[in-house]
Order: sequence, then C-alpha cells, then structure tokens
Amino acid sequence: GPAAAVQTVETNFGVSVPYYVRLRFDAFLSIVDAMGGVTVNLPTDMAGLPAGEHHLDGQKALAFVRDRHGTDDFYRMERAQLMIRAMMVQLLKPSSWPHLPAVFAAGTSSIDTNLPIGLWPRLGLALLRASIGGFESRTISREMVTPYTTEGGAAVLLPNWEMINPMIRELFGD
Repeated sequence: GPAAAVQTVETNFGVSVPYYVRLRFDAFLSIVDAMGGVTVNLPTDMAGLPAGEHHLDGQKALAFVRDRHGTDDFYRMERAQLMIRAMMVQLLKPSSWPHLPAVFAAGTSSIDTNLPIGLWPRLGLALLRASIGGFESRTISREMVTPYTTEGGAAVLLPNWEMINPMIRELFGD
C-alpha cells in the first residue's frame, strides 16, 4: 500500500515523501470519460496506433498506456507520460472547462491520499503551472539499469546508482 511505497522511495532514493496520492485504475477510466475522451498526438507508431492524432475514450486510453505487445516498461512509462501531458493540456482548454465538475467528481471518488485538504488548492495550482510552463520530469532510462534474473527466475532491473543519483540531486537537491 501507500506506506510501503513511501518507505521504498525514501529508502532507495533518499527523498522524503510526506504525502502521497493514489489514483485507482477505475479513476483513470472515469476521468478520461468525464473529459469526453482525450486527444493524444503520437510522434511515432505506438501501442498498435499509427503516428498522428487520436481521440481515445477511457477504455482505449487505458489500453494505450498499458499495452505490452513488443514493448517494455520504458515504453509504457513514455506512453503514460504522453497521456498525462495530453490530459493536462486538454483540461486547460476553455472548451474542456464544462467537463471540469465531472472530472473533479470522477477523480475525488477514486483518490486515496494523506494530503491535508487545505493543501489541495496548492496542488491544483502547481499542476496548472506545470501544465502551462511544462512539466519538469525525469525518467530512469534503460542506460541507468542492468537486467538481472533472480534465483527465483524473476526478471528485474538493478539500478546504476552512479547514473541515477545525479538526476535525483538535480531534482531534489542534496
């Protein structure tokens, strides 16, 4: 659950995580449908869709971000980030504003968080600023990990901390 996720991030990355927000998969479907679908512009063929603009309902959007055919976790991270950006950009368009009450209702009914309600407006403002000015994000890439098979046969990725730690320091400081 959230406590284990917080502990994992703090232990592995040395970053304090005072708050968490967990959004269930059904919320993703509900939010996209409440938006009237999401339009995503694909730079290349992805998840069985050709490059170009596509309007996806909740089911198709979830299938897009979760597709595993011929790809790996890194491609899924790329698609998820592309989808989140497309959703944020679309929600900022005045034509989407009539959908905001339904989007808010869909999101809040499927959120689990320890973030005090008094901080929700600050989070909303931060998301708005990030949407306008661009998200500052980093992704652990293939070059930052080494494939490894455990004694139990599980395929895992071992971190290359010499490559990962500078990125963490850049984002969060020392």
